[in-house]
Amino acid sequence: MSDFIDRVRDLLRAGDVRISEHGYDELADDGLTAREVLGSIQEAVVVEEYLNYARGPCVLLL
Repeated sequence: MSDFIDRVRDLLRAGDVRISEHGYDELADDGLTAREVLGSIQEAVVVEEYLNYARGPCVLLL
């Protein structure tokens, strides 16, 4: 695995994160809050990484 998730976690700890309006809508559609999702990322387990994804690197977490 790469260090991508570590960089994401560092940004979260620094409070340097933005969620788009579309992102909030998607969370709401799934019955989730941003606070729940962001709070769980520190303990999440990486399932897969997509470092060459067309819209930018992303990661699937459990």
